[in-house]
Amino acid sequence: MVSVVDAAISALTDVEPPSREFVDEALARPADSPHSSRVHEVIDSVRMSRPRVTAVAERGPLLSVVTLEAECGILVDTYVLATRERRLDGIRFEAQTPTVRDVHGLATALADLGADAVSTCTRRGEHVEVVRPGPLAVASLMKVFVIEAVLAGVDDGVLALDESHRLRDVDIAYLSAGLGAEHVGTEVTVGELCSLSALQSDNSATDLLVRLIGPDRVLKTFEQHGVERGLNEPFRTTKDTFLAAWGEGISPDAPHAEVDATLRVRGLERVAHGDGHDYVSTLTAVDSVMGALAARPWHPWSVTGARAPVLFKGGSAPGVLAGAWFGPGADRAPAGMSFCVNAGAPLGALEEIYAFSCAESLRERLGLGA
Repeated sequence: MVSVVDAAISALTDVEPPSREFVDEALARPADSPHSSRVHEVIDSVRMSRPRVTAVAERGPLLSVVTLEAECGILVDTYVLATRERRLDGIRFEAQTPTVRDVHGLATALADLGADAVSTCTRRGEHVEVVRPGPLAVASLMKVFVIEAVLAGVDDGVLALDESHRLRDVDIAYLSAGLGAEHVGTEVTVGELCSLSALQSDNSATDLLVRLIGPDRVLKTFEQHGVERGLNEPFRTTKDTFLAAWGEGISPDAPHAEVDATLRVRGLERVAHGDGHDYVSTLTAVDSVMGALAARPWHPWSVTGARAPVLFKGGSAPGVLAGAWFGPGADRAPAGMSFCVNAGAPLGALEEIYAFSCAESLRERLGLGA
């Protein structure tokens, strides 16, 4: 039987991907289990980084550390834990990152991803510092603008947080992380939709919020925080954006599940933000809208139960990685940070782990959420 470590190395780095049967036999539990599905997802996302092995070290009878080098040159240590029956018990990734002391150090570290453009931003009280202030594709960071538009609509009496809507077939988006076909016919409130959009980055919830509040109010929210209207006009739902980016040749009568599967495969391979199939913002605008949300008596992060919650929103799409945080700093003054990477090639799991590890290092230095 192939060892767990050898099987993991093969699955993550072989030029030709191993069969699902090989992975299930060597690494996973029963092929129809959630564990198996998760193992395959991790393998697929790591392979996007086009890694090679630079070192293997045993840390005990059941634990090995495999150092992977992504094609862009970053290093990530992969901890592979086996059960006593020599099956995969767990896998953990830890990026080797430089010391990040400030917004400029974060930008320099992220440049190692081989990106076409990198922007970083930090806030300490009223002082905002930004590297490369221009607009970039920000993927799901656009959802904070949608949520702010909806909550402003609640203030204006256009919507109510406890207002309920019955989900229809057409409300289910593609590549969604929360609401799916199984939820059709159920009732969901505006407040719940906001929470799903913010905390699960759910595309179905976000698209329904856009429909309820209207694209024009979303565009006005972008404008109010410093983003030119024309950069995102016409404002499209995620469903329409994904179809425009990767839906070529797909029949309009194709079943939802079939379209979703096709878009997932194409989305792993084809960068589309350079063709205008993404959402555009500056990080100063993201910081501004996050601050506006944090100042509200209710926002989706309130439900986390923290006394002074840190607002977080991530974003990823082929060739795009982004993240934004806002909350109390070490001196209790408002603090925030954000980053955005745009690349001409898809970014895999190793690049994502590295980017967020670098950002986390700076977040700790800022005392954000401490």
